[in-house]
Amino acid sequence: MYQQLENPSAVWQFLLLNVNIWGGLVFGYNVGIVAAALDPMTDDFELTSFSKGVVASAVVFGAMIGSLIGAALCDVFGRKLIMIASGLLVTVWSIASAFVPEGNQKVFIVLVAFRIFLGIGVGLVSVVCPLYVAEMAPKSRRGTFGSFFQLSITFGILVSYLVGLGLQQVPHKYQWRVMLELGAIPGVFLIIVGVMVSESTVWMQRKKGVVSGDGYGGVQEAPAPEKKKGWLSLLSPKNWRVSLTAFMMALGLQLTGINAVMYYAPDIFKSAGVSKGGAYYATIGIGAWNFITTIVAVLVVDRLGRRPLLLIGMTIMIAADIVGGISAIAIPNPAGSYISIICVFVFIAGFEGGIGPLFWIIINELFPSDIRETAASLANALQWAFNLGIALLFPLAVEQMGIGTTYLIFGGIGVASIVYVFLFVRETKTDASTDEP
Repeated sequence: MYQQLENPSAVWQFLLLNVNIWGGLVFGYNVGIVAAALDPMTDDFELTSFSKGVVASAVVFGAMIGSLIGAALCDVFGRKLIMIASGLLVTVWSIASAFVPEGNQKVFIVLVAFRIFLGIGVGLVSVVCPLYVAEMAPKSRRGTFGSFFQLSITFGILVSYLVGLGLQQVPHKYQWRVMLELGAIPGVFLIIVGVMVSESTVWMQRKKGVVSGDGYGGVQEAPAPEKKKGWLSLLSPKNWRVSLTAFMMALGLQLTGINAVMYYAPDIFKSAGVSKGGAYYATIGIGAWNFITTIVAVLVVDRLGRRPLLLIGMTIMIAADIVGGISAIAIPNPAGSYISIICVFVFIAGFEGGIGPLFWIIINELFPSDIRETAASLANALQWAFNLGIALLFPLAVEQMGIGTTYLIFGGIGVASIVYVFLFVRETKTDASTDEP
């Protein structure tokens, strides 16, 4: 198998970190900005609850498509080219989204289409950046390097909230356009980083069989090319559990409530009795807390391992979902609202200290090398599919069932996920290149 150098140059480590930093910022900003943009868009396009969900889910739908095709594209064209192409897609369609004409129904459809194209770029980023870093990072620091993707996602979300705050005095018809246009900036930097890094030694090994060390943390030996297996291999008796693990990891990541908070934080706070202005400041507090708690995982993931952090974080998430749901249903306001808000912050701490950053690391460590790209792509596509469901249906769920019942459902899904993780997801900290399911 390929061997990662344990002491690559400082320049190479800096570049490698920047792959996940700018990839995570592409993801975080372009997904998170919808929370700030929905209000001015609603005025411009007269959005209903359902059309709000359509706007929020457009990038996510595109990202699901991008993640489904990402593994095949990375296998055919290599990691470097797909990294550059994904940055280009994000840059072009962020700018295009900001320049659609004045609002009407036809223009709204064009805007949604442009956001879907942007989402394809985001989906490719979510495949290629964590995969590249997992393949090229030193084994002893792979968890730390990998967790920078989630750290940068949370920072991108925080930046999107701050941008929304900074543009509040701008007329609504310009406000959301500037918000969307700024999503091109991390795309440009990802293109630059993609040009500067070398091709993945793992991909070169697979395609060519011979790779020479290049001083960038490459390989020390190169055996014969390795054949990658396709989608049908995930259904084989040997690999069926891999597919189930991909499903359960995605379930625990998305259907326990994190993006309900990220996309609709202002609405959640308003429903808890917070004023419109106060709700937006509270949302920025959520973004800051989201970023701060992710730092914990960055600092300890290579010391404590993946599995302990995963189980502890998921336990905290489940408890917050259940307590927050019960308080919203059974405890009168204002006490019930205060408890629910506290539970949102507790939930985020559990998520960002656990499955939030660990998902991107584990899906590139857990699976056998001959199906790693395909299985990781499946997990990625599933998390985007669940993300899409949340973005599209959460407003309707709250409208029909109430916020309390919705969060109790999230808690129930969390219980199913943690039971599976406890029984079947092993520690991957010591794996240099996994060969067993």
